This record gives sequence, structure tokens and C-alpha cells, in this order.
Amino acid sequence: MARYRAGDWQGSIDDLEQAANDACGWSFLAMAHWQLDNKQQARQWHERAVAWLQQNQPKQPAFRRFCVESAELLGVDPPPGRTQQKPKVFTDPMIFAWSAWEDPR
Repeated sequence: MARYRAGDWQGSIDDLEQAANDACGWSFLAMAHWQLDNKQQARQWHERAVAWLQQNQPKQPAFRRFCVESAELLGVDPPPGRTQQKPKVFTDPMIFAWSAWEDPR
């Protein structure tokens, strides 16, 4: 997933095809394939992620969030159910450093 976020589409596919076993991994596989213009494979991974989500963890926010993210990228409807607002992603390194800082007390 980190390789996907870094823009290493093929690297994320290589890693996730070996390790993905739930909606999170399969959603990232869908998005990486989409970025490389492998549209059919992207749809297949997305459909697998949504089916797993609905069968196993329909109320788990993390799994839903990634399925919704892949649906948005693929231009398809999000999985059924309640969708929470996507958290804001901080790109400013100072904000990231501040948000990751822990008070040692």
C-alpha cells in the first residue's frame, strides 16, 4: 500500500499480488492496475474487494474506505452501505511531522 501511495504502481502490484488477502489489499490492487491502464484487471480486483467486504466486514470503516476510494478512481458506484467522509490526506511534510509527533510524557 505504501508503494501505491508513493506512485510505484507496478511495485505495489508485485507486492500485493503475493500478500493481499482482503478488501484493503484488493482495493489497492484495483487502483494500481487502473493507474497502469489495466482497466479489466482493475475492475476484477475491485469487484473481489467489494464482495469480500459485503460478506466479511460490511461495517468495518477501514475496509469500506479503501473500497470507496477504488470505486471513485474506477468511476463506479461505491459499495452499498453507509460511507463515511474520506479523511483529509496531509501532503505538507511539516503537518505530517507534527501529526505523527508523540508527547514523550
